[in-house]
Amino acid sequence: MAGLPLGASIEITAWLRPDGGTEAAGGGLGGDVQTWNPAILDLEMAGTGALVGLARSISIAGVSVVTHSGARTAATSPQIFEADVFTMQGQLPLGDPDFDLLRVTAGTNFGLASPGHTTLTSLAVRSRCGR
Repeated sequence: MAGLPLGASIEITAWLRPDGGTEAAGGGLGGDVQTWNPAILDLEMAGTGALVGLARSISIAGVSVVTHSGARTAATSPQIFEADVFTMQGQLPLGDPDFDLLRVTAGTNFGLASPGHTTLTSLAVRSRCGR
């Protein structure tokens, strides 16, 4: 990461929450395209090395996200299908005390690998399996 002290890093765990969006047939995986605009990106950050005391929780609102999902059968559990983050862009507003600029850019549309899969399991099925 540019601008960090030598040997230091910031470890990040991220969660993406939709705050509205649409879904339509299409995309590169033979299923659907989801447009999550806007979404909220929650980041839990922990510093290492010279940044060992850094611990921050940050939410970036207004993140633009487009995902592609493979074909799946509705109303079944579990549903297992291919998934791809096609584009994701968001930025922390100016004025943060720790970051001059914190911008997230991700997805295959930007040449960044995003292969993956999703497993959806009904809570009722999950609770029965856990007994």
